Amino acid sequence: MTTPTAAPVASPNTKLPGQRQVTAKDVLEDHSDGMSYLETTRSRFVTLWLPLGIICFVLLFPFYWMALTAIKPDNQLL
Repeated sequence: MTTPTAAPVASPNTKLPGQRQVTAKDVLEDHSDGMSYLETTRSRFVTLWLPLGIICFVLLFPFYWMALTAIKPDNQLL
């Protein structure tokens, strides 16, 4: 019976083919342009507040309906 040998493991400092070396400049570079689409008030409203409002309305409407039907008299329910 033979014992299998493990494949050599690359050290953390080994550069793989096709991989770019990361420098300190890359780490400290500013990447704030990813949220630039939210700069104007209109785009912020359309991408953030409008969907949030619709979701809240859909989630809270059953509670509104439950409270409304709980205080109505029986003859007004149908």
